[in-house]
Amino acid sequence: MLARAIASSAHWVRPLSTATVSSCFRNAGALPEPMRPIRIRGRSGIPMSEEKTFPEYMSCATPGAPLVLSPVAEGHEDMDLDDWAKAVKAELDHNLAKYGAIYFTSVPELRTPQDLAMLMRSLKYRLHEDSHYQQMMAARSMTSTKLSDVVRTASDEPPEYAIEPHSEYHTAGLPHKIALFAHGQVPDYGGEWMVVDTRRVMEELDKAVVRKFDE
Repeated sequence: MLARAIASSAHWVRPLSTATVSSCFRNAGALPEPMRPIRIRGRSGIPMSEEKTFPEYMSCATPGAPLVLSPVAEGHEDMDLDDWAKAVKAELDHNLAKYGAIYFTSVPELRTPQDLAMLMRSLKYRLHEDSHYQQMMAARSMTSTKLSDVVRTASDEPPEYAIEPHSEYHTAGLPHKIALFAHGQVPDYGGEWMVVDTRRVMEELDKAVVRKFDE
């Protein structure tokens, strides 16, 4: 199950020129490639996926995107979830604006959606409570289940449905941060969540198209 929580920060953080990793985490390098290629050409629900020019497979992660961090166990055995939340927040404040996404692997004490809710509150960001989420997501066609006041399932749609990359601009209150959490047994194939740096997409768009939107 993929759970998510939404936060709005009071301000944007200044990106650093290089990654600043606290003593609690180490840079784990690039994400591993999928166990088998993820075919997207011809996939039902993706517009124009039948076109021959459409990519046959989903791209693998590019180096440094996202930033992958693993906990350093030695010297941190006595840390509880609140302590780890402080370490996570330090990484987010230093590196999120630069990398766009951070993948934290195997954070100690983070095992359930309820743990995610506790961690999100410990981050001290301004969170969207479930009532606010319901209001701003009224136009959302996908269904999800409430797990706590600040955590919901990412989607309850059938697994054959494809969800394209999007930036939540359909919402009444655009979130500044979204936290995703994989809970339970993760399958070897299926359920992939594509993370896209829309800043790179913007750079690669035809300039004439961008000008039309600016106008």
